Amino acid sequence: MPEIAYYRFEGPDGILGNVVDTSGHSRHHGTIQMGAPTFSRNIRVAQIPQTGTTNRSSMKFGARDAVRFGFPFPFQTEREATLELWAYPTRKAESAFIWTAIALNSGDSNRFNIGCHGDGAAFIEYREPDGTLHPLTAPDSSVVIPANDWSYIAFVKRDDEYSIYVNNRTTGNATLLASQVRDGDLTDPAGRKPNLPNSKGWTINGRIIMQPKDGFQFTGLLDEIRLSDKALSPAEFLVAEKSGDRE
Repeated sequence: MPEIAYYRFEGPDGILGNVVDTSGHSRHHGTIQMGAPTFSRNIRVAQIPQTGTTNRSSMKFGARDAVRFGFPFPFQTEREATLELWAYPTRKAESAFIWTAIALNSGDSNRFNIGCHGDGAAFIEYREPDGTLHPLTAPDSSVVIPANDWSYIAFVKRDDEYSIYVNNRTTGNATLLASQVRDGDLTDPAGRKPNLPNSKGWTINGRIIMQPKDGFQFTGLLDEIRLSDKALSPAEFLVAEKSGDRE
């Protein structure tokens, strides 16, 4: 499996001390940016279907908790990449799971923003270094990320095309394609070329470092955050059983 990093949050009860990359390849460990995220025994699955590994805990975020990573977010640097995670939002509000600007009060530019809107639709977008916005989510997406429940979400980049997949109780626990957009299709009728951010790091729940407000912070639980340098297919997602395990 072409893993770049894998954050499983398997730890003892209490405050999270180190954000450990369990991929065994890169040691892309994270550090606490602010606050005090904690481990939680609230999980969606006790065993990860794709890998068969045991899942014991998730990570709980308050609005002023954030984690920082000192390497570029793979959607900036890789031709193909996949971000997977389980999310359990505890409120209906726009929330950024992933924010890729790391400089304090850096402004709303040169970043990816990945999360869900107040209506429950998952989204992905980025701003160029000069601040130009590139929305990468279909406006008619109707697959919902509900509050106070677990959802598996995969964000897949293949060249300039970005896809979002969701698996939760509202989808009947099936993995559905919620959105698929090519960079430029929603941004500029003239077909302006992609111009990706070049930030040197990224965060979980770190939008607050750009705007010292809680309005767009995620509150809830996150689990099994995996980054891959490949555009994974649904059969390769963490939520999917291995082909050899199916009858």
